[in-house]
Amino acid sequence: MDGISQQNASIPVSSEAAPVDCAICLGTFGNNGPVVKTPCNHLFDEICLRTSRAFNDSCPICRTSLFGRTIIWLDNLLNEIPSSELETISPNAQQVLHNALMLAVHSDGYYDRADVQQLISQGARLTDEELHTALLSAIRREDISGQCNAELLIGLGARLTRQELDDALLSAVTRADYVGYLNATLLVKLGARLNPQVLHDPLLSAIDQEVMFGRQWASLLTALGARLQQHELDDRLLSAIKREDFDGLQNAKLLISLGASLTEQERLALHDNLLSAIHRENRFGADYAQQLFTLGVRLNRHELHDNLLRAFQNRDLNGHNNAELLISMGATLTGQELHDALLSAILREDNDGYDNARILIDLGAQLTPQELHDCLLSAIRRIDTQGQLNARLLIKLGGKLTPEELCDNLQSVEGRQDLIGKDNAALLHLLLHDLFLSDLSLLP
Repeated sequence: MDGISQQNASIPVSSEAAPVDCAICLGTFGNNGPVVKTPCNHLFDEICLRTSRAFNDSCPICRTSLFGRTIIWLDNLLNEIPSSELETISPNAQQVLHNALMLAVHSDGYYDRADVQQLISQGARLTDEELHTALLSAIRREDISGQCNAELLIGLGARLTRQELDDALLSAVTRADYVGYLNATLLVKLGARLNPQVLHDPLLSAIDQEVMFGRQWASLLTALGARLQQHELDDRLLSAIKREDFDGLQNAKLLISLGASLTEQERLALHDNLLSAIHRENRFGADYAQQLFTLGVRLNRHELHDNLLRAFQNRDLNGHNNAELLISMGATLTGQELHDALLSAILREDNDGYDNARILIDLGAQLTPQELHDCLLSAIRRIDTQGQLNARLLIKLGGKLTPEELCDNLQSVEGRQDLIGKDNAALLHLLLHDLFLSDLSLLP
């Protein structure tokens, strides 16, 4: 029962401070076990409170929740020790501190590590046998509090034998739940190991879990030496790929890392899946297509070309991602197609247009001097970040404006107070400066 035990929860209560009757049984205090004090400072017979909490985990008087209130109970225990005894660490104080620390490490509720450290700093100690027994108990529990208690006990010096570590690890991997995973991770750090053959079935079970938690288990088990047969990996890889969802993709990545592969016939059968992934209008489509390409699934030259052209025409982030992917697959465009796509990208009023433009320039796309001039003039007059980005890109490509155009546009932006206006003014000043340095005859 959280925060209350026969061994550690009894507090001597003077007859002057205590009420006449227990509020639960309405009898004289002490008829049903020792008198105990709740975290909310109410007094009851210990057996009466245990019976009450079997039906309702709250104080019978004020209805304060008593679940996981160990720390407040520890405070109550400490408050019972006179300050003079704490200073001298009398036998009575040592016993109460010891009992309080035992209560903390065996608690089935949450505790505050700072309070435990306070107990230790005040002289609370557990024997090696007590630490060992508490750690063994904590590791065997199937809740998060047990795992937290185990970490605490290890910090206090608790140790298990190698056989106990291995037995506890086997129990954890057999359970295959979240607390089991946390316990297994902790036990591995402490040196627990198992025969890889014992880990085969847990690994198979973990991979068959179609959620992230299963992948975490699988990674831990493979780190311990667990292995699957090639046909087990390959069958699951094909199944994961055909799911076409996020978890399926993540499972596929895990299986590939473990050595799974596809046959040539399976690669050919996944051709349409790759084509479908490239046409999907979300980032997952590009990720899924990339994984299929990594596995050896391919598109023909015409499919690569047509889809790259289509990707540059898409007005979403997926188009930009697919374009990069298709280029990595070997897709190409003609010089005229590159030119037209670059001109279209520069005239677009979104960040994806700018990203597409940079990709196209890397592919060799070019604009004529007149197009560079016209696009630069249009970009300078825009009042958004995209226009400024395009302007700087066009200048790098050789775009130029006449002195008159620079001065006219500078006058229109110098009076603006917004950040884009100020940045455009700084850019125009720089262009004028470079222009005058390149042709001294233009100086006034």
